[in-house]
Amino acid sequence: MSSRPASPRVSHGYFIFFAGAITLLGFLARVIGLHDIPPGLHYDEASAGLFVRAVAFDGYRPIFITAYTGHETLWYYLAAPIMRIMGSGIFPLRLASVFIGTATVAVTAWMARQLYPDDANRSWLALLTAAIMALSFWHAILSRTAFRAISEPLMQGLSIGFLWLALARQGRSRHWWLWMMLAGVFTGLAGHTYLAARLFPIPLVLALLVFLLTS
Repeated sequence: MSSRPASPRVSHGYFIFFAGAITLLGFLARVIGLHDIPPGLHYDEASAGLFVRAVAFDGYRPIFITAYTGHETLWYYLAAPIMRIMGSGIFPLRLASVFIGTATVAVTAWMARQLYPDDANRSWLALLTAAIMALSFWHAILSRTAFRAISEPLMQGLSIGFLWLALARQGRSRHWWLWMMLAGVFTGLAGHTYLAARLFPIPLVLALLVFLLTS
């Protein structure tokens, strides 16, 4: 019985091209009709707008916002420059989430590629994963609303990608420790995205234990 031939490898240039096209598709799915979809302004978005305005124009610089049951602050600091440039309004407020969500699509392609460093099909897997993220309803709609939770997948994707890059390069590159440090930085920043990120270190520790026991 002959084994099924492996899929042709995707060159680096083609991978960048297709990943860029998928990222652009994800951006369009998030920005078209942003004024009206979703309709109205959720009350959580209204409170977010007040915090962003305070950061952008009033010199408010919290590490953690204790009002409204508590808010992690990374999204507000990312949204503040946009509001400062474009002014107050629904569109600039939501545009921060559009940019963060779009960046997450690109990071997903890069991260998925790091998870399978020795797999001949890793580029195909990465592109498929990014396409699913780009067109995923839950992520697209969250990218169209001014909710801080949209920043969590981005920080987690960067953390996991740099962590696996460091593990794959350990012993083969003298810069592997830099990737490990960046993984730690983004793991720390994930704690400033949304309250669910407080559980993020648990799967990381479990994955590292499996890696250490099987390597």
